[in-house]
Amino acid sequence: MPRHILTCQVTIQQLIDHCGMHSHRSTVAGGFGKYIPHIEAEQCLKAHRFRQLDLKGMGAGVISKLILNGTTEVSATLQGFADANGRCEGVRFAVGSIQYANVVVTAAISIKLQDYVAVADVERNLVTLRSGGVCPYNDVYCFDDVEGEVTSKRHLSSLCSPNRYIVVETEDTVFASKLTKPEEICAQKAWLTEQNRLLEIFLGFGWILLSSYHSNSSKYRHDGSSRGSSTK
Repeated sequence: MPRHILTCQVTIQQLIDHCGMHSHRSTVAGGFGKYIPHIEAEQCLKAHRFRQLDLKGMGAGVISKLILNGTTEVSATLQGFADANGRCEGVRFAVGSIQYANVVVTAAISIKLQDYVAVADVERNLVTLRSGGVCPYNDVYCFDDVEGEVTSKRHLSSLCSPNRYIVVETEDTVFASKLTKPEEICAQKAWLTEQNRLLEIFLGFGWILLSSYHSNSSKYRHDGSSRGSSTK
């Protein structure tokens, strides 16, 4: 069973320099570091949707014009001040138990976004990623050491309630519907339709029309044959 996956991996390569008299910069012990921060599922979804990532919490501001299914690389001054003419102003900064004074912290930031379809084993509640790692199928979010944040476009557990949909059963109405967009609904490959709040699932013997809300309107079965037709 396929599962649409979105991943976000942010890598920070950080450099700490001492800013001395007349803006003289010098290296400090333990001044270079590399780490992968967690940005959480909502931030990852926004990065894919809006092509920007808010890293103000770590001093990098908002990174825009992200490359989808690719890597965006930028540089930033996280702490203190430094300009293109070599002038600097240092601040106090700590890494773990190490305290620095009058330092400037700069970083090379790499943001890798991936959007792909992974293989899911619904019975075992597993999704296999490109990296070879696995995430729980029922969870909206997990973290992979290679791919970073891993999430889906939507969390489907709430969509799979037995009372969420009604199945069209009677064969009294003939109609046509246009399939607009593929979706994965409750571990089934489905298509959204141009009719509001209607979707179709193909089960091998025909198309089953579902409605995502209960109503008193007519129910109909759309089997893809003489009783109805679907077009893409």
